Amino acid sequence: MFWVIKNGVKMTAMPAFGKTWDDKQIWQMTAFLNKGRGISAKDYAALSAGAGAAK
Repeated sequence: MFWVIKNGVKMTAMPAFGKTWDDKQIWQMTAFLNKGRGISAKDYAALSAGAGAAK
């Protein structure tokens, strides 16, 4: 998932974020997406509330 976020997928709607995000931000997004599988609305709200402080 890290590679896809960083490099994107050509000829799809998945852009590459490697030029604008550093590896730490990409790993944070990867962790969030992996954690998000089956996440409850309450847990999502708690995780997304601190999103601005992650940088």
